[in-house]
Parts: sequence; structure tokens; C-alpha cells
Amino acid sequence: MNLQEILSFLNPVHAFKQIITFFHSHKAPPRGIHQKAILQITFDYCKSRECFKKFRLVCKSWKHAVETKRFDLEALKVKSTFLLKYEKNGKFKVFVPKYLKMFKWLKLTIDSQILMKWDCVTKLILQNMKNLHGIQFDLEDDMPQNFDSFVLQLLQKSQSTLTRLHFRGYENFPLPIVSLPNVTNIRIWVTYSRS
Repeated sequence: MNLQEILSFLNPVHAFKQIITFFHSHKAPPRGIHQKAILQITFDYCKSRECFKKFRLVCKSWKHAVETKRFDLEALKVKSTFLLKYEKNGKFKVFVPKYLKMFKWLKLTIDSQILMKWDCVTKLILQNMKNLHGIQFDLEDDMPQNFDSFVLQLLQKSQSTLTRLHFRGYENFPLPIVSLPNVTNIRIWVTYSRS
């Protein structure tokens, strides 16, 4: 490396150092920057995916705040385009279960691609989603095998917290017999023609 190459490299480094000094970033971080409660309240004003993809990577305290945050107003929309992108041979990437745990609302769209991977999808949802406030099932295809069992287990895991249950599909929805004391809204839409 000659002197000119070294100077051209040092200029951006020196400029970056001046920026850090100007904004006092070289001193201690602002108070509360690592407090979980403050971070989680701040994350309420952000999209869940942005929190998971960006803010979770800042540092360990932010990662913990994001992964233990539960989003009230945003539903996890489980579609084949999202879920099966991260699935290989019946196993999901490590971050998928952590992402599912962030939500209190589930909207599950059951299409032909989800049906092909039904066993691994239901296992993933049942292992990682509980204490839900709302559930919506959208059947775009036939009702899957053991759907009754899956719904029963999911409702039992959210029995004391569930307030809304919605179903949309081409067949009558078999509601399992389970006590849901806080449910105030049940909607069932049945479309008789697939065309």
C-alpha cells in the first residue's frame, strides 16, 4: 500500500470518527436504551417483521426484548408463500418458531401447498403458539385430515385468552366442544361454490 492509498482509506475513517464525536456517540449510550419495557413499548410503533429482521440484531438486550414481545394489533398471517419458504424436509429454520411466538393473533390460510406440508405446519403452530387472542382459518381447499384435532388443541392452548374465532371456507366448520369463556365474537363464512 502506498501513502496515497492509506490517506484515501483514512479520510472516511477520520470523517466517521468526527461524526461519532459530534453526536457524542463515543460516550455512554442513552439511559434506558437496554431496558426491556421501554424497548417493547417502542416496538409497538413498528411492524413486527421490521422488529424481527432489524432491531433484533442490534444487541442481546434488544434481541431479548423483540423475542419476548407479543404483538396485540398485528396478526401472524400464515400462508404458504411465507411459511414454506423457510421449510425444508419437514423442518423450519431456527428463527421461525421465535417469530411465531411474537403474535397474539393467528390467521391461517390453508391452501394446497399448506395441505402438502400439513403435519409439519400444525406441529410448528401447536408447539409455538399459545395464549392467542384471535384465530382465523381461511380454507381455500378441502379441509385437511385431523383438522378437528388440530383446532381442538389450538383452542385448548388459548382457552382462557381467546376472544375471537373466525372461519372462512367451503365446508361447514366442525367446532370442537371446548369451553371458551372469553370469546365474544365467532364468525363462520361458508361459500358454497368454488368458482
